[in-house]
Parts: sequence; C-alpha cells; structure tokens
Amino acid sequence: MHTKEKQEKFIELRARGYSFDRIVKEIEVSKPTLIKWQSELEKEIKNFEYFIYQGLIEKYKLDKEIRYKNYSEALEKINKELSGRDFKTMSIRDLILLKNDIEKDFNKEIQGIKYHTGKMESFFHDNFDTKETLIDL
Repeated sequence: MHTKEKQEKFIELRARGYSFDRIVKEIEVSKPTLIKWQSELEKEIKNFEYFIYQGLIEKYKLDKEIRYKNYSEALEKINKELSGRDFKTMSIRDLILLKNDIEKDFNKEIQGIKYHTGKMESFFHDNFDTKETLIDL
C-alpha cells in the first residue's frame, strides 16, 4: 500500500514536469503505479501546476513593482538635484543624460501594461476551461 505522502509527492513532481523514470527514483514507486496515479490524480496535478504558475506570476509582479519603485525614487532624486543644483561638481549634460536614460528605461517597463479580458492564451489555459481576466503588470 502506498502512502498518501507518496501520492502528494507524485502530484508535486508531475506538476513540476518530472518524468516517470525520475519520479520512480525519487519516491520508490513502480512505474505502472505512477501511470495509474497519473490518470486518477490528473485534476490534482493540474491544480498544482496552476498554483506553481500563480506563484511565478506573483513573484514577477512583485519584482516589477520593486523596479517601478526604484525608477521612481531615482527620478525623484535626480529631479530634486536638478532643481536645486548649481552644477559645479557634475556637468548639467551628464545629469540630464542620466535623467533621460532612467526615464527611457522606466518607459520601457510601463509600455507593456495592458488590461485584457477574455480567454487567456497560454499553456495553462488549455488545462482550464474558464474565462479569465489577465492584467499584465
């Protein structure tokens, strides 16, 4: 009899894309049993895949939010420096070039922000028969 823990580990490993051969070595369950579990636990595997995907989206979003914050803070400091600076230690040309570079990078980051509705076209959408809202941040 196979333990519930082995089935849960199987679900996780399959959702992460592990092959049956690799899972056999990891959890020491026969390949025929794993093939049987694949069909019995298909819904759980797909749900786990979804949670992995959602975790990646959340991480990416947070990373992007941090970059936006850093760009905004840098631009604010440069603008403050430009407004009150006499430009004796740094040329105005260099400071303006730096400001322009940061603004260009920031604009590249926000250029792709869009609001979409309808079916999400991705690998994971093929596994879920629902309409979803996608917000690219």
